[in-house]
Amino acid sequence: MKKLHKLIIQSYIGPFVLTFAIAMVFLILQFLWKYVDDLMGKGLSISIIAELLLYASANLVPMALPLAILLSSIMTFGNLGESSELTAMKSAGLSLLKIMRPLIIFTFLLSIAAFLFANYTWPVANLKFKSLLFDIQEKKPTLSLKEKMFYTDIPGYSIRVGKKYPNGTDFDNLLIYDNSAQNYFYKRDIVAEKGSMKNNEEESYMQLHLYNGKIYQELDPGIAKSTNQPFQRIYFKEGILTFDLSSLRLQRTSAELYQGHYEMLNMQQLAKISDSLKYAAAERLKENSQEIKNRFLVFRYKDTAVINQTKDVLRYRELDSIKQKYALNEALNQASSILQTVNWHREEYEARIQNIARHDIEWHRKITIPFACFVLFFVGAPLGAIIRKGGMGAPIVVSTVLFIFYYILSISGEKMAKSYVLSPFTGMWLSAIILVPVAAWLTYSSNNDSKLFDNDFYINLFRKIKLKK
Repeated sequence: MKKLHKLIIQSYIGPFVLTFAIAMVFLILQFLWKYVDDLMGKGLSISIIAELLLYASANLVPMALPLAILLSSIMTFGNLGESSELTAMKSAGLSLLKIMRPLIIFTFLLSIAAFLFANYTWPVANLKFKSLLFDIQEKKPTLSLKEKMFYTDIPGYSIRVGKKYPNGTDFDNLLIYDNSAQNYFYKRDIVAEKGSMKNNEEESYMQLHLYNGKIYQELDPGIAKSTNQPFQRIYFKEGILTFDLSSLRLQRTSAELYQGHYEMLNMQQLAKISDSLKYAAAERLKENSQEIKNRFLVFRYKDTAVINQTKDVLRYRELDSIKQKYALNEALNQASSILQTVNWHREEYEARIQNIARHDIEWHRKITIPFACFVLFFVGAPLGAIIRKGGMGAPIVVSTVLFIFYYILSISGEKMAKSYVLSPFTGMWLSAIILVPVAAWLTYSSNNDSKLFDNDFYINLFRKIKLKK
């Protein structure tokens, strides 16, 4: 490898790693902000949170990678242009494409790696992420008693404490309503002056030690809504109430339940399922069409007249007015029933088409992401050479605007493809269709020393126009 190639690659690797890390950090913070309500107050272990962030990070790579390539390419060639190194290379007879050649190869290999990641690693990460996030969302908050508020997340119990001590385990003035399964037919209320909470190591159950309290409990559950129900008052100095906390623990759902979802499949699986869905939709469309035709063929009114066949219309006119009225009502009812059937079949077919579209969209996504990485390099590198500004100032502004433009195109195309306004191919490749000419024009302009962002060029042009006037 030539020393020049090593210099260019070394100039590129640093900004790329930095921008990719920054993009990932911002996206992870955005993820935490989005799901903070689902994570807070549930007593999740560090290992569970780390596992969730690992899977979330894998899902964020397809968004961070194109941004990192765009920003780092602008920064690299902006630095080379600002330090006049790019000018020296061109003076030595090297065109911009020759200067870009090592990075083109590097970006191409990176795009292949992105494709392999999107096709094989991303579906697995999606599968693990969705299943773990669902389990966390379904998990109830950990046992946290607050002063003068009822805690009802333990099935069958409502617990209220008057005062909570700083250690979090000692309480004063406890009130407990016991409607658990073993006391379902009894009404039992427990009042205690003091209480102390102790959990076992696995947190599968909790013991609440109560001191100086009373238990109010009905004795005969068979007497319903009687004003004279017998009940019992029990005084105690010390007692223990055990709670089952298994419902508060994180229950890990098997990831196999989500395997059939289109986001959890690779290209081969998506293509196979999409073909099956298209075949099933076509067969269903034939069945629906035949059903509608059969219902349109013939219907009779008391075997007297056939009113929807042209050759028998005259027989309908031979009926008296009462029979004609009945026949018309029957025809309207049949027509309304057929219309409802047609609408139902139409909605069912549209749902099938949208399901097929989502599989096709996901198939194209595996290709469009690595392709976007490659195209955005040809947008960023020539643009950096034209701007000739390095650092984190102008490159960040320009790359942010371009990435937002690319992101809006991608999201808009995907949404239109999901609603079938555009085909999945057109919708998913919309951003590429627009960016490829832009990249080609920028590469051509930079290779021919365009003065697109040269302030002196516009100042001189304005002066020439002013002199001509």
